[in-house]
Amino acid sequence: RNVTGVQTCALPIFIAYNSAKLKGADIPKEWIDVLNPKYKGQLLLVDPRVSEAYLDLWALLQDTHGDAFYAKLNEQGVRRYPSGVPAYQALGAGEGLIAMPAVPAGIQDLKEKGAPVEISIPTLTTGLEMHAIMPASTSSLTACMVEVKERIPIPASTSGRRQSRTSL
Repeated sequence: RNVTGVQTCALPIFIAYNSAKLKGADIPKEWIDVLNPKYKGQLLLVDPRVSEAYLDLWALLQDTHGDAFYAKLNEQGVRRYPSGVPAYQALGAGEGLIAMPAVPAGIQDLKEKGAPVEISIPTLTTGLEMHAIMPASTSSLTACMVEVKERIPIPASTSGRRQSRTSL
């Protein structure tokens, strides 16, 4: 096929926090920091059972910190949300101190609307990758995205992805 262009986008994954309630040394800098007892009952988690989008992050954390990370995370009394949007909204409304995993776009939108939300960038993280290939016959990237969505079925499970090896 003739291809006009390829667009690639990578969205790094961060830790989001309520900037009205956390300042300075209280802001988590690394993923392991969210296990601090001072955050007990204050963690808003995008439920890993709902989407495969963050599997690479969960695998990275397991490889780096082992199963103990997840045991301690669960001991923190996390509140699970079906996606990032309601987790970030709850964070901005003061229903928790930290939301994770977080992507910049979701946090930036709320911040622009006046919500007290910020991101902390861990030293070690992963990101969501997206690729769009635009056939020469397509007039714009938007038209291409619509055409791809209509023609290519999205599988319920993506093969080749690392599967979760522990319970979150």
